[in-house]
Amino acid sequence: MGAIRPLKISIEIDVAGVIYDPYAPIMLDSLVDWCLSPMVRKNTHKQLQRDEAPDEIKLPLGTWHIGKHWGWSASALFPVAEPGEDEIMESVQYFRKRFRRAPVHLTKGKPNTQSGPARDFNIPFVIQHPAYLVGYAVGNAKVLRSLLKRNVRYIGKKRQRGKGRVLSITVEPIEEDRSVVWQGQAMRWLPDDNGLRLVRLRPPYWNIVNRVKCCEIGATYRIEANCKGETQ
Repeated sequence: MGAIRPLKISIEIDVAGVIYDPYAPIMLDSLVDWCLSPMVRKNTHKQLQRDEAPDEIKLPLGTWHIGKHWGWSASALFPVAEPGEDEIMESVQYFRKRFRRAPVHLTKGKPNTQSGPARDFNIPFVIQHPAYLVGYAVGNAKVLRSLLKRNVRYIGKKRQRGKGRVLSITVEPIEEDRSVVWQGQAMRWLPDDNGLRLVRLRPPYWNIVNRVKCCEIGATYRIEANCKGETQ
Protein backbone atom coordinates (compact mmCIF):
# COMPACT_ATOMS: atom_id res chain seq x y z
CA MET A 1 0.00 0.00 0.00
CA GLY A 2 2.97 2.31 0.40
CA ALA A 3 4.18 4.47 3.24
CA ILE A 4 1.58 5.82 5.60
CA ARG A 5 1.97 8.89 7.77
CA PRO A 6 -0.13 11.50 9.62
CA LEU A 7 -2.09 13.66 7.21
CA LYS A 8 -4.35 16.71 7.17
CA ILE A 9 -7.13 16.76 4.58
CA SER A 10 -8.69 20.13 3.74
CA ILE A 11 -11.82 20.28 1.58
CA GLU A 12 -12.57 23.79 0.31
CA ILE A 13 -16.32 24.50 0.23
CA ASP A 14 -18.23 26.78 -2.15
CA VAL A 15 -19.80 29.96 -0.70
CA ALA A 16 -23.28 28.40 -1.10
CA GLY A 17 -22.38 26.41 2.03
CA VAL A 18 -22.86 22.87 3.23
CA ILE A 19 -25.49 21.11 5.33
CA TYR A 20 -23.42 19.85 8.24
CA ASP A 21 -24.86 18.04 11.27
CA PRO A 22 -22.51 18.47 14.26
CA TYR A 23 -24.21 15.54 16.02
CA ALA A 24 -23.59 13.20 13.10
CA PRO A 25 -20.63 14.67 11.18
CA ILE A 26 -19.22 13.21 8.00
CA MET A 27 -16.49 10.69 8.80
CA LEU A 28 -13.35 10.77 6.69
CA ASP A 29 -13.00 6.98 6.47
CA SER A 30 -16.63 6.78 5.35
CA LEU A 31 -15.84 9.18 2.50
CA VAL A 32 -12.80 7.10 1.47
CA ASP A 33 -14.90 3.91 1.65
CA TRP A 34 -17.52 5.51 -0.62
CA CYS A 35 -14.84 6.46 -3.16
CA LEU A 36 -13.42 2.93 -3.29
CA SER A 37 -16.70 1.02 -3.19
CA PRO A 38 -17.54 0.95 -6.95
CA MET A 39 -14.06 -0.35 -7.75
CA VAL A 40 -13.81 -3.01 -5.04
CA ARG A 41 -17.24 -4.21 -3.95
CA LYS A 42 -19.38 -6.57 -5.98
CA ASN A 43 -23.13 -6.07 -6.41
CA THR A 44 -22.98 -2.37 -5.55
CA HIS A 45 -26.45 -2.06 -7.08
CA LYS A 46 -27.90 -4.12 -4.23
CA GLN A 47 -29.36 -1.97 -1.46
CA LEU A 48 -27.77 -2.86 1.88
CA GLN A 49 -30.23 -3.01 4.76
CA ARG A 50 -29.49 -1.40 8.14
CA ASP A 51 -29.51 -4.77 9.91
CA GLU A 52 -27.50 -6.59 7.22
CA ALA A 53 -23.77 -7.16 7.79
CA PRO A 54 -21.82 -4.92 5.36
CA ASP A 55 -19.06 -6.11 3.07
CA GLU A 56 -16.06 -4.32 4.58
CA ILE A 57 -13.09 -3.44 2.38
CA LYS A 58 -9.46 -2.51 3.02
CA LEU A 59 -8.83 1.24 3.01
CA PRO A 60 -5.51 3.07 2.40
CA LEU A 61 -5.45 4.06 6.07
CA GLY A 62 -3.73 2.99 9.26
CA THR A 63 -5.70 1.43 12.09
CA TRP A 64 -6.25 2.09 15.78
CA HIS A 65 -6.76 -0.65 18.37
CA ILE A 66 -8.43 -0.15 21.75
CA GLY A 67 -8.98 -3.36 23.68
CA LYS A 68 -10.90 -5.77 21.45
CA HIS A 69 -12.06 -2.96 19.13
CA TRP A 70 -10.39 -1.48 16.08
CA GLY A 71 -11.09 1.04 13.37
CA TRP A 72 -9.50 3.16 10.67
CA SER A 73 -7.23 6.03 11.69
CA ALA A 74 -9.42 8.82 10.34
CA SER A 75 -11.23 11.61 12.15
CA ALA A 76 -14.55 13.27 11.52
CA LEU A 77 -14.63 16.28 9.18
CA PHE A 78 -14.72 19.58 11.07
CA PRO A 79 -15.85 22.95 9.65
CA VAL A 80 -13.22 25.70 9.72
CA ALA A 81 -14.07 29.40 9.45
CA GLU A 82 -12.77 31.83 6.87
CA PRO A 83 -9.29 33.22 7.65
CA GLY A 84 -9.62 36.07 10.14
CA GLU A 85 -13.12 35.00 11.22
CA ASP A 86 -13.83 33.60 14.69
CA GLU A 87 -17.22 32.04 13.88
CA ILE A 88 -18.71 30.19 10.95
CA MET A 89 -21.64 31.97 9.34
CA GLU A 90 -24.97 30.13 9.25
CA SER A 91 -28.17 30.63 7.29
CA VAL A 92 -31.52 28.85 7.08
CA GLN A 93 -33.02 27.70 3.80
CA TYR A 94 -36.36 26.00 3.24
CA PHE A 95 -36.68 23.15 0.78
CA ARG A 96 -40.24 22.87 -0.45
CA LYS A 97 -42.20 20.30 -2.43
CA ARG A 98 -45.83 20.62 -3.45
CA PHE A 99 -48.03 17.93 -4.92
CA ARG A 100 -48.82 18.60 -8.58
CA ARG A 101 -52.60 18.95 -8.64
CA ALA A 102 -53.08 19.60 -12.36
CA PRO A 103 -53.08 15.91 -13.47
CA VAL A 104 -55.02 14.67 -10.41
CA HIS A 105 -58.12 14.01 -12.55
CA LEU A 106 -56.17 11.23 -14.32
CA THR A 107 -55.91 9.16 -11.14
CA LYS A 108 -58.36 7.34 -8.93
CA GLY A 109 -58.84 7.98 -5.24
CA LYS A 110 -57.55 10.85 -3.14
CA PRO A 111 -53.79 11.60 -2.94
CA ASN A 112 -52.26 11.55 0.53
CA THR A 113 -50.31 14.80 0.94
CA GLN A 114 -49.20 13.87 4.47
CA SER A 115 -46.95 10.95 3.52
CA GLY A 116 -45.72 8.96 0.55
CA PRO A 117 -44.81 10.17 -2.96
CA ALA A 118 -47.56 12.82 -2.95
CA ARG A 119 -46.43 14.35 0.35
CA ASP A 120 -46.21 18.13 0.68
CA PHE A 121 -43.31 19.48 2.75
CA ASN A 122 -41.53 22.69 3.59
CA ILE A 123 -38.45 21.69 5.60
CA PRO A 124 -35.89 24.13 7.02
CA PHE A 125 -32.17 23.26 6.81
CA VAL A 126 -29.35 25.07 8.58
CA ILE A 127 -26.65 25.93 6.03
CA GLN A 128 -23.13 26.42 7.35
CA HIS A 129 -20.64 28.53 5.38
CA PRO A 130 -17.16 27.31 6.35
CA ALA A 131 -14.07 27.93 4.29
CA TYR A 132 -13.04 24.29 4.67
CA LEU A 133 -14.05 20.94 6.10
CA VAL A 134 -10.88 19.57 7.70
CA GLY A 135 -10.11 15.99 8.72
CA TYR A 136 -7.07 14.07 9.89
CA ALA A 137 -5.85 10.59 9.02
CA VAL A 138 -2.93 8.25 9.03
CA GLY A 139 -2.64 6.95 5.50
CA ASN A 140 -1.09 6.96 2.06
CA ALA A 141 -1.11 10.58 0.92
CA LYS A 142 -0.76 9.85 -2.80
CA VAL A 143 -3.58 7.30 -2.89
CA LEU A 144 -5.94 9.40 -0.74
CA ARG A 145 -5.27 12.53 -2.78
CA SER A 146 -6.06 10.72 -6.02
CA LEU A 147 -9.19 9.03 -4.66
CA LEU A 148 -10.72 12.15 -3.14
CA LYS A 149 -9.91 14.51 -6.00
CA ARG A 150 -11.25 12.10 -8.59
CA ASN A 151 -14.51 11.25 -6.83
CA VAL A 152 -15.63 13.99 -4.44
CA ARG A 153 -17.43 16.85 -6.18
CA TYR A 154 -20.12 17.56 -3.58
CA ILE A 155 -20.45 16.67 0.09
CA GLY A 156 -23.32 16.63 2.61
CA LYS A 157 -27.09 16.76 2.05
CA LYS A 158 -29.00 18.46 -0.76
CA ARG A 159 -26.12 18.12 -3.19
CA GLN A 160 -28.62 18.15 -6.06
CA ARG A 161 -29.61 21.67 -4.90
CA GLY A 162 -26.03 22.92 -5.17
CA LYS A 163 -25.10 22.62 -1.50
CA GLY A 164 -21.71 21.29 -0.42
CA ARG A 165 -19.90 21.91 -3.71
CA VAL A 166 -16.20 21.11 -3.38
CA LEU A 167 -13.77 23.62 -4.87
CA SER A 168 -10.49 21.90 -4.03
CA ILE A 169 -9.00 19.14 -1.88
CA THR A 170 -5.58 19.31 -0.24
CA VAL A 171 -3.83 16.34 1.38
CA GLU A 172 -0.69 17.33 3.26
CA PRO A 173 1.65 15.51 5.70
CA ILE A 174 1.79 16.76 9.30
CA GLU A 175 4.08 15.86 12.17
CA GLU A 176 1.51 14.82 14.79
CA ASP A 177 -1.19 12.17 14.52
CA ARG A 178 -4.54 13.89 15.12
CA SER A 179 -6.78 11.20 13.64
CA VAL A 180 -8.00 9.45 16.82
CA VAL A 181 -7.30 11.49 19.97
CA TRP A 182 -5.75 14.95 19.95
CA GLN A 183 -5.13 17.21 22.95
CA GLY A 184 -7.20 14.86 25.08
CA GLN A 185 -10.29 15.02 22.85
CA ALA A 186 -11.85 12.28 20.74
CA MET A 187 -11.57 13.16 17.07
CA ARG A 188 -14.00 10.42 16.11
CA TRP A 189 -16.38 7.93 17.72
CA LEU A 190 -14.41 5.66 20.05
CA PRO A 191 -15.48 2.78 22.33
CA ASP A 192 -16.57 3.95 25.78
CA ASP A 193 -18.33 1.70 28.30
CA ASN A 194 -20.05 4.81 29.69
CA GLY A 195 -21.01 6.20 26.29
CA LEU A 196 -24.63 7.06 25.54
CA ARG A 197 -24.51 6.52 21.79
CA LEU A 198 -24.44 3.20 19.94
CA VAL A 199 -22.29 3.48 16.82
CA ARG A 200 -20.40 1.23 14.44
CA LEU A 201 -16.66 1.85 14.60
CA ARG A 202 -16.14 1.52 10.84
CA PRO A 203 -18.17 2.51 7.79
CA PRO A 204 -20.99 2.38 6.97
CA TYR A 205 -21.89 4.23 10.17
CA TRP A 206 -25.64 4.17 9.52
CA ASN A 207 -25.58 0.37 9.71
CA ILE A 208 -26.60 -1.16 13.06
CA VAL A 209 -24.50 -4.36 12.89
CA ASN A 210 -21.71 -4.55 15.52
CA ARG A 211 -22.58 -1.25 17.17
CA VAL A 212 -20.91 -0.47 20.51
CA LYS A 213 -21.23 2.22 23.16
CA CYS A 214 -19.16 5.22 22.08
CA CYS A 215 -18.11 8.62 23.35
CA GLU A 216 -19.23 11.77 21.55
CA ILE A 217 -16.86 13.38 19.08
CA GLY A 218 -15.00 16.15 20.86
CA ALA A 219 -15.48 14.59 24.31
CA THR A 220 -12.58 14.22 26.72
CA TYR A 221 -11.07 10.80 26.11
CA ARG A 222 -8.24 8.80 27.61
CA ILE A 223 -7.50 5.50 25.93
CA GLU A 224 -6.01 3.98 29.08
CA ALA A 225 -9.10 4.87 31.14
CA ASN A 226 -11.51 3.21 28.72
CA CYS A 227 -9.88 0.02 27.47
CA LYS A 228 -6.63 -1.80 27.70
CA GLY A 229 -4.67 -1.54 24.49
CA GLU A 230 -2.87 0.99 22.41
CA THR A 231 -3.29 2.80 19.13
CA GLN A 232 -1.11 2.15 16.16
